[in-house]
Amino acid sequence: MGAKVIGYDLYPNKHAEEVLTYVTQDELIKQSDLVSIHVPYFKGQNDNLINKDFISKMKPMSSIVNVSRAPLVNLKDAVEAIKANKIFGYACDVFDNESSLINKQLTMDAIKKLNPTLEEAISLYPRLLISPHVAYFTDEAVKNMADISFKNLDELIKTGTCETALNPVQK
Repeated sequence: MGAKVIGYDLYPNKHAEEVLTYVTQDELIKQSDLVSIHVPYFKGQNDNLINKDFISKMKPMSSIVNVSRAPLVNLKDAVEAIKANKIFGYACDVFDNESSLINKQLTMDAIKKLNPTLEEAISLYPRLLISPHVAYFTDEAVKNMADISFKNLDELIKTGTCETALNPVQK
């Protein structure tokens, strides 16, 4: 689509260089119109990786996409940055304490009681987008999960263990 794609990674990958140019983290923050986060979360090590300080270095009116884990982004700082027009937007499919909201009939008052920052974030639509954490939930992925589960069950019945067992039985 003609976009210049840059990336930062503690562990650069030669294959990724086919589609992106690696830069320093500061260069990435300063140059990017869109910062997309694809990193693992390590509790106590990279909490609030995206915070007020990170956002203050971003290109004006850029956006952030978090498809990793909620604790990587300080939602309150993202909300404040959007309201101050420092960044244009934030999109995610994760948020703190999301399990407390699953399978519940929710009103905005209920959300506000559970997570006041989330309630404020929702009010910033369309500049702040929150979608369900269902990236895995495609027809193909669900079919593969079912196929693998039945294959494992068949193998388990026939042999007493299966290839993907977490604690395989030693024979």
